[in-house]
Amino acid sequence: MGKIDKKRKLFGECVEEYYRFLLSEPGFTGPEVTEDAIFFHSPGLSVEILQGRHFKEVNTMVCGTVAGLSLRARVTCLYVSSGVGPAQDVSTGALTNHALQKSLRSQAEALRRVLPYLTGSSRDEMLRDCHGNLLPQR
Repeated sequence: MGKIDKKRKLFGECVEEYYRFLLSEPGFTGPEVTEDAIFFHSPGLSVEILQGRHFKEVNTMVCGTVAGLSLRARVTCLYVSSGVGPAQDVSTGALTNHALQKSLRSQAEALRRVLPYLTGSSRDEMLRDCHGNLLPQR
């Protein structure tokens, strides 16, 4: 098994472990696994856990529709926008196995803490603020 294959396997194992909590959230199903991402879906939101090119980074994206527009927001931005904590709490680097595990763990925890804010009008506002941005645009 090559280096990338081992990292892809570790990525899948970590996502399965760290993001398992989503399956206990109302309406979430998954995981749906593709070659470079893992998805969880609910009627109002989708969560994408993406591995960057050559595993240099990993990112968790939250996707939803607001006023007919499909919006995607990084969990880091949502974490800051919700007031839960600073961007520094959420890692994205994945050059080493340790960094990959640390980043996925921090992103899963950030998502767990942000999910309660992703309801009602705050959901729409947060997705709009963070769509395509590293940090909130307020």
